[in-house]
Amino acid sequence: MISIVPPLCAQNAEHLRYFLAYRECQRCELSKIDVSGTDLRGAFLEGANLSMSRLSNVNLFNAEMTDVDLRMSTLQDANLRNSVLVGADLLSANLVNANIRNSRLKYANMARARMDNANLMEAELVYANLSQAELPKANLRNSSLYRAKLVGANLEGADLYRANLEEADLRGANLQNADLSLANLSNANLDGANLKGANLCNATLPSGELSKQGCPLGG
Repeated sequence: MISIVPPLCAQNAEHLRYFLAYRECQRCELSKIDVSGTDLRGAFLEGANLSMSRLSNVNLFNAEMTDVDLRMSTLQDANLRNSVLVGADLLSANLVNANIRNSRLKYANMARARMDNANLMEAELVYANLSQAELPKANLRNSSLYRAKLVGANLEGADLYRANLEEADLRGANLQNADLSLANLSNANLDGANLKGANLCNATLPSGELSKQGCPLGG
């Protein structure tokens, strides 16, 4: 199938009409749009600019949004489950309460993004930049954060059970009361990280040793 894409010189309104009609648009100019609450499941957006847009409660289940620009956009309560956001720029985006389960965010820039209570269970965040991101009480169970950058990230109370944090950069991260049981922290950088009250039961430490912090007696 051959996709017909509107010219790059087209106005924002033309790109938006095309996108809403066909749920696809490559390299489109869609910044500052408001499509909150719209059903856009299965959408295809490659290299599109959606910076500073309002996408609250939008349904982007199974969408492919490779290399999209979502800087400072609002995706609060959005459904991004099973989506592909490889190389996406989500700098300072609002993803509070968003469902991002089982999504691919490899190489994504999520620095300073807000993801309070977000569901990132089984998400692929390999090489992602999450520096200074807000992730309190986020669900990151079984997620892959291999070589992810989490410098100064707030992960207080986050669920990182069985998460892969191998070689992750967690310098100065707040992991207070986080669940890191059975997590893989081998060769991770935890310099200055706050691990007060964290559950590290049977987690693999940067040294390769198994932690017993948080394990029940005899566990």
